[in-house]
This record gives sequence, structure tokens and C-alpha cells, in this order.
Amino acid sequence: MKVIDQFLQEYSVPTVKIGDEVLIGKWKNKTAVIKGIKKDKNNQPVLVTDKGDVNLYHFRIKKLMPGKNVNESLKVYPVLKKQRTRIEEYEVCPHCHKEIGEKEYFAKDEDGDGSWYVYHRPCRDKGPIQHIIPKPIEQLLGA
Repeated sequence: MKVIDQFLQEYSVPTVKIGDEVLIGKWKNKTAVIKGIKKDKNNQPVLVTDKGDVNLYHFRIKKLMPGKNVNESLKVYPVLKKQRTRIEEYEVCPHCHKEIGEKEYFAKDEDGDGSWYVYHRPCRDKGPIQHIIPKPIEQLLGA
């Protein structure tokens, strides 16, 4: 508490009068002349300048706020977190045990007799992962 008391004794609030120049803007590099002083909707001081209204403080002074307590007017609602889970089926390569993506299939007719084999592209030198048996036309047409 000694540090705070010492700071309050050394620090004095600067006085602002009509006609004084203040620096405004994001980087405080624009000069504006004070034309008047008013209060905003939260009872905080606002400087009326030749370049528009500027808040005197970037913070709010609690004792100047309207109402009994600022915290009573604010309602705090807890944020609920929900988790989505999707059940997805995917195929795993028997060689490398990685998930097989949509474009990682490779089919090849090795025998030339119409029997096709499916390969996992990164593991195609290790052997096929599936044998495709062609179905008769009667089964395809539903006859």
C-alpha cells in the first residue's frame, strides 16, 4: 500500500481546458482543439473537438457509471461445449496399416483373363489388397 500512496502523492490529474490541443487517432498523431466537454451515455467524460468527439479516457471510471453496480447489469452465461462424434468406416491397408484414401486405389489386370486386382498405391510393389471377381451379366442386370 505504501507504493500506491506514494504514487498518488506524486501523480496529479492533468487539467484540460477549452482551447487546449490534444493528440488523437490510433497513433496519437493528429492534433485537435478542444471545443467543449460533455458526458456520454455511461456518464464518462468526452472531449468535443474540431475533429469530432473523443473519449477522455480509454477506460471507464466505475464510480461515474450510472446505476448501483456495473456487475449487476451484466449477465454472464456459461459457454457450453459439446462434442460431435461421427462413426466413419474406412479401409486400412494390410501392408502399411494406414488409412486408404479415395484416390489411393490402383487396379490392374495382371493375367489378361479379365480378373482384376486392387492395389494400395504406396504399397503396390508389396502385392494386391483385393481381388475383383467379375460378375456375370445376369447378376448385373438383376435377371
